[in-house]
Amino acid sequence: MNKESRSFKKLLMILTAVMMILSTGFFAKAQVYADEETLTITKQPENVTVNYPEGAVFHVEVDHPENVASYHWSLSDGYSVFELDGTSASTDTLIIPWTDQNPNTFYLCCTITDKNGHKIFTEDAELNVGNFEEDRPVLYLGDLALELGESADLSEGLQGSGRITYDPSGTLVTFEDVHFHNDVSVYDTTLQSLGIFLFARHAKEPEFTCYFKGENVIDNSYYDPDYNAAGVCLNSFFGQEENKSTLIIDGDGSLVLNGGSNSVYSDGNLEIKMDLETHPLEGIYSDAITAWTILIDEGVHLDLHTNGTGIRAKGDLRTYKGSVIDIDSIAPHVSVGPTVKFIVNVDGAMYMESTKLNIKGNAKPETFEPYGSYLVNFTGIGFNGLGGLNAKDSAIDIELSCEEGSDIYALNFCGIVGGENSSSLELEEASKVDIRIDVDNVFGTTGILMPGDVNVSKDSQIHIDVKSLGEASAIEADRAIIFKDCIVDTSAVSLDGSGTYGIVSSDIDIELNDPKYYVSSKAENGVAMAADTGDRADEVLPQENYTPSVIRLSGKAEFDTPKKAQINLCGIPGYGETMVTEAVYDLSDMERPAGEVKIIVKKDNTLYYAAGAAAAIGVLALVLKNRKK
Repeated sequence: MNKESRSFKKLLMILTAVMMILSTGFFAKAQVYADEETLTITKQPENVTVNYPEGAVFHVEVDHPENVASYHWSLSDGYSVFELDGTSASTDTLIIPWTDQNPNTFYLCCTITDKNGHKIFTEDAELNVGNFEEDRPVLYLGDLALELGESADLSEGLQGSGRITYDPSGTLVTFEDVHFHNDVSVYDTTLQSLGIFLFARHAKEPEFTCYFKGENVIDNSYYDPDYNAAGVCLNSFFGQEENKSTLIIDGDGSLVLNGGSNSVYSDGNLEIKMDLETHPLEGIYSDAITAWTILIDEGVHLDLHTNGTGIRAKGDLRTYKGSVIDIDSIAPHVSVGPTVKFIVNVDGAMYMESTKLNIKGNAKPETFEPYGSYLVNFTGIGFNGLGGLNAKDSAIDIELSCEEGSDIYALNFCGIVGGENSSSLELEEASKVDIRIDVDNVFGTTGILMPGDVNVSKDSQIHIDVKSLGEASAIEADRAIIFKDCIVDTSAVSLDGSGTYGIVSSDIDIELNDPKYYVSSKAENGVAMAADTGDRADEVLPQENYTPSVIRLSGKAEFDTPKKAQINLCGIPGYGETMVTEAVYDLSDMERPAGEVKIIVKKDNTLYYAAGAAAAIGVLALVLKNRKK
């Protein structure tokens, strides 16, 4: 190649490089221009003032709507900002279908994104409720708000089918074959009512009724993990501190509530007069029924499936003749840290009359182990205050279980636990309590634990079988245990050899007058029966020279096992210290109290002897008579 050719080739390479630079610059300049291109808002959303429950509409316009990629509305209450998720929140027109009695100003803003990813923001528009001081009863249901005398057909919207009618009296709402769901909403499921919300602030009426005809289903599929909440399926708010109004659930049809953090919630009292069924969202925390005083009417069947508490009464819980309550609960993990959950939770007293209550509770490791937390208490029936349980002609069945995990994640499984010192358990008129807790990976289990008395009489029965790691006890009462003409059969087993206690109280009185009655207590390698004197000792050992007085047998009751048993004073392990107790001893082993005690009434054979003698005399007379012949 000659010199001219080399020079030309070099020049060509330089020109090519320059063209590439220029070309890149031009394309880059064109791309920058495209990136910088944006929209202009030509109409800002306007402030709105409404009278609740009227709704509101907010609208925005831009100069080139064809270049808009998305609209996204948000709402602020002055403290928090909520990204709205309803169908209208992704359009240029936000529809708020209704408002409630709220004095606060809300601020609405729309974020508009163009096709190149640039965002512009509208000015804040205010939403105010002008009549927030006016008390007006309203029924909210999804995108609907019904006032007195109004009716609605759900099939005309996006959220279900069936008809709802709000009576002009304001005290009756009728549902006819309603199937409601909230998976589609024009506004926002995080802010509005997620189910049925009967709102009557400062209510003056004593009772409000929701009456269900035909087949009714409320599906609450929404769940917000940021707030660990999923709303309420059937909700009422009466705004009263005292003399609370009562929400009545009644009907001649069926009612199924699915989902929600609460299936039924009321800040007032609650009376249930129809069958009711609840189901939680899988793996999502939920309580079935929460209210103040709760009444379950005659013949009602509640079928409650829940990830938490089945019934939460902040006052009394009363059940009546023929009612049946079935509760199937999975222990929930509510937040990071220890979890305590009562399946039936009562602040006041619990009264049962001719009722069946069946409780099944289960704990699963996947609910707790990923969080490094514990289920520190899981109880069938728990009381928070002074009230206790009084049952007449009723049956309670409690079964608690725990699935095995890689680590121990659960402690203290209990059947029935009292609250304060007067919280007591009373069974009469052939009532029956069955408690079964068999958990091989849980530390600590108790059948019945009462700060007050345990009183069982009039053909009633208690059957308890508890088995776990750690300490296991069947019946403990801080005050007195009284068994009169009843059957009590308990067994406590510790799988790791820790302390076991059968029946322990500060005072035990047993009166049995018929052979069909008995008291049987088994505490494997532990103490079958003991009465805490209130004193404390330094050692675990028998005490001599003591006259028993705290454990008493009366009527025809007597010890059957161990043979020739007697009551002595001893020290036994307690909660972090040694208790001085009266305990039943087998005289063949005075090193420790008896691990098995049975108290019975032996049959009176006098009648059998008399009948035998009479028969013998009759036979003898017949023989003599035949001999004379």
